[in-house]
Amino acid sequence: MAAPRGVPGLDLRARGLLAPALILAAACAAASTSAVAGLAWPAVAGPAVAAVGAVWALVRRARAAERALTTAAAEVGAARARVEQSADLQAHMLDAVESVSEGFVLFGQDGRLILCNERYRRAYPVLADILEPGITFDALLREAARRGARGTDDEGPLETWVERRLRRHLDSREPADVRLSDGRWYRISEHATGSGGVVKVLMDISELKRHEQDLAESTALLQTTLESITQGIAVFDDARRCVTWNTVFPRLTAADPDALQGRALSDILGAEPLVPLDAAAEACEITAGERRLEVLVTPMPTGGSVATVTDVTEHRRHEAVLTELATGISRRRGGDGTGDFFPDLADSLARALDVDGALIAALEADRLVPVAAVRNGRPVEVAPRPLAETAFRGLFRQATGAGGGEPLPEEMPARLADCAMARDLEAGGTLVRVIRGGSGRPMGLVAAVHGSPIEPRAGGRALLDIFAARAAAELDRQRALAALRDSEARYRHLVERAPYGILMTRGDRVRFANAAARAVLCDDSPLGQSLADLLGDEPPPPVEEGAGAGVEAMVERTLRGGGRAERHLLVGRYPLAQEGGDATLVVLADITDRRSAELALQQAQKLDAVGQLAGGIAHEFNNMLTAIGGFARMAQRQVAETARVESCLAEVVKASDRAAALTAQLLDFSRQRGAEQAVVIDVVDTVRELKSFLRPVLGETVDLSIVPRVDAARVEVDPARFTQAVVNLAINGRDAIAEAGGGDGRLDIAIDVVDASRDGGLRDRLPSLRGERFAVVEVTDTGTGLDAETATRIFEPFFTTKPQGKGTGLGLAMVYALATHAGGAVEVEGRPGQGARFRLYLPAVETPAETAVSGGAVSVVDLWGTALLAEDEAPVRDYLRLVLEEHGMEVVSCADGEEALDVWRSEGEGIDVLVSDMVMPGLGGLDLVRAMREDNPHLKVVLVSGYAAEAEHRLADLGEGVTFLAKPVDPDRLLTAVRAALDA
Repeated sequence: MAAPRGVPGLDLRARGLLAPALILAAACAAASTSAVAGLAWPAVAGPAVAAVGAVWALVRRARAAERALTTAAAEVGAARARVEQSADLQAHMLDAVESVSEGFVLFGQDGRLILCNERYRRAYPVLADILEPGITFDALLREAARRGARGTDDEGPLETWVERRLRRHLDSREPADVRLSDGRWYRISEHATGSGGVVKVLMDISELKRHEQDLAESTALLQTTLESITQGIAVFDDARRCVTWNTVFPRLTAADPDALQGRALSDILGAEPLVPLDAAAEACEITAGERRLEVLVTPMPTGGSVATVTDVTEHRRHEAVLTELATGISRRRGGDGTGDFFPDLADSLARALDVDGALIAALEADRLVPVAAVRNGRPVEVAPRPLAETAFRGLFRQATGAGGGEPLPEEMPARLADCAMARDLEAGGTLVRVIRGGSGRPMGLVAAVHGSPIEPRAGGRALLDIFAARAAAELDRQRALAALRDSEARYRHLVERAPYGILMTRGDRVRFANAAARAVLCDDSPLGQSLADLLGDEPPPPVEEGAGAGVEAMVERTLRGGGRAERHLLVGRYPLAQEGGDATLVVLADITDRRSAELALQQAQKLDAVGQLAGGIAHEFNNMLTAIGGFARMAQRQVAETARVESCLAEVVKASDRAAALTAQLLDFSRQRGAEQAVVIDVVDTVRELKSFLRPVLGETVDLSIVPRVDAARVEVDPARFTQAVVNLAINGRDAIAEAGGGDGRLDIAIDVVDASRDGGLRDRLPSLRGERFAVVEVTDTGTGLDAETATRIFEPFFTTKPQGKGTGLGLAMVYALATHAGGAVEVEGRPGQGARFRLYLPAVETPAETAVSGGAVSVVDLWGTALLAEDEAPVRDYLRLVLEEHGMEVVSCADGEEALDVWRSEGEGIDVLVSDMVMPGLGGLDLVRAMREDNPHLKVVLVSGYAAEAEHRLADLGEGVTFLAKPVDPDRLLTAVRAALDA
């Protein structure tokens, strides 16, 4: 029976009491049956009650069993959770051990390996393959010995070595620094674990060891340096107590080296005061015996100070002599710089040495030329003489040899006194020094002469050296001035005759202009004019200091107007630091002829490519004509089947569209532009459209693949030059494939966009890049490849690896010129025999690509009026006439321009619009328009031509109201153009 609703706890099935309940129910039913059968209730009540009691006993036992099972299940769940937690902890611990930078290994109390990370294995490369759990340390040692891992200091019986290593392994001790078999130094720490195992940690200290070695070497080098210095050096602590010194210091200060340690600086210096120089140093001069010493005390950043002692005895004496020398010369000159320097110097020399006279001579080529000679205070004339006749030749040979600073031999003074120059001075004795220039080269000599032999005083030779140095300085100065004058004249000559213009500006006003600049600017007097006015545009900014001075530092300018022919210039500005303000050097390079040659060469290359295209284009057009003719004839045969005719005509239209696209590409590639026309193009679409153009150029044996890696890549560039650059790269790859042999190969063109901020090495490789994002055209071939030397020169003009007559060496140079002019770059990589990969980088822009506006969006059906149609091709004329007539116009058809002009002159008042071909025999479309507009300046005109380039520069002078349509012309575009002309 079902438990009554709303009575909780009666779900017997849910509590596992279904069986006892059934028994109870059966007992009740039996009792009820017996009562119905007429049996007395007491007769059956006893057994029923006993049965119920038995049932409840079973129920209690079942509930107890259920509670026990529930408790057991909970304990099992808790145990499972602990096991899972332990596994997670173990996994984390293993990951942590593998992640640390130190080597880690754990051995159990039985000496077996439990855990070892990869860093530990790398430290023992000889044993790395056997460092696995379970192996004993004893086995590792024996295997290491077998594999030769015992060090040279571990000789002896194997058992002894193993026992010693085991004992060290088991005993905890201080860390040891060891150089292991991987060549690196490690600090090894071994620790006993609580369970009786051993933990071993390896810390890589190779860098620490290297720094310690560097420190030791630096210390030794410092000590050697200190001892090699000719000055005295001493180090003092914060209390000015001497700590260390070099051997020169006690010798100069006359101090006892054994008593220097701990002495105060003031005691060593004799208590002479130090004079503060600034916040960081002090100085003084002291006298030690016959020496005059300069002492400089400089504090050290780490505390304490360094005292530097310099012997300035000779220096001070020389200063005094030079001061006296300068004062004497200046006084005799009257302080106004008049007079002759060398006679005054020679007289001062004689006075300083207390001799009769002095001679100063300059060495010019192979002779001595006296520049000053005095005796007894009066000038003396001494004639120049060849060096060989002066007895000074030996002196100069000695001066230029290894012993140039040594005194003269004893017999030399007598010989000098007997020489002709000395006799002119009535010399009985001489004292001579060679005058040396700044580089040590002999320049002449100074000589002190006397009527009797000279006995040089102790400082005589030093004074002579001072006078020789002063004479050398003046000779150097005079020669430098002469060289400067010569150099100025020479460079003025070079600048005036330089083939490129040179301007110098200050405050944007021209201060100097050479002849070439005046010729380029067509201005004989540009001085004082503004640079912007002369160049007709804002001048380029000066190149920053340190920037390269190549072509990349220059910008192109075009000079127009002023009654002069158009000129193309490269203009560069470079800062010049001059007195009176910063100046600027402006360089003008006239590249008009070069640009013309480049344009002519580009056109020639295009025509050459068009010549190569001839066979392929014929093949492509034959395929298209086959499709057009075939489908047209199939439509003719089954005119009644409308669906078949429509299908055939659709294929005819597709084939004609493909032919038109190929023709447009061919015309755009081969046309000549007067100037660059930079527009925004989508590189992906442009290269895709080139596929049909490149296919016949490359030939059937080259497998061409175009793979865009991005959906769009827009750049601002001249489309014709970009197209030519891609074609040049493709032709270069084709030639490399053909050179590799057989002509079979693969050419892949990929398009991508890169970010210079994410590619750290891009600017290092290509420093000329301007901008951040660049569109990349990557051309890869399977040709011959190239070596490193060729890669460095491949973009040079006229450099080619092709045989004579097979290449100009300008194709890749034009690619390079396009890239650098646009602010991009081009790079190449490859190896001999492994093909090459060229990457053309151009700055990417976000501006949408410019597209031609299609006039066929709306089909016009409500034309009116009369059209005068002039077309020399009859099929085209009939086609245009039918289109216009079907849409409500009256059409007067003419076979050429002359016939159309006759119709206009006879029926001109009824003509509403002229539809004419631009190129016709006799009178062309442009001349026809001019003639008709003489009668009606407001005539509406629609011109049609198969060569769109003609319209770019020839339609502008016709005025307004002229619409141009490029052939082939579809009906919708024609109707739209005519309707627009009628509505205007």
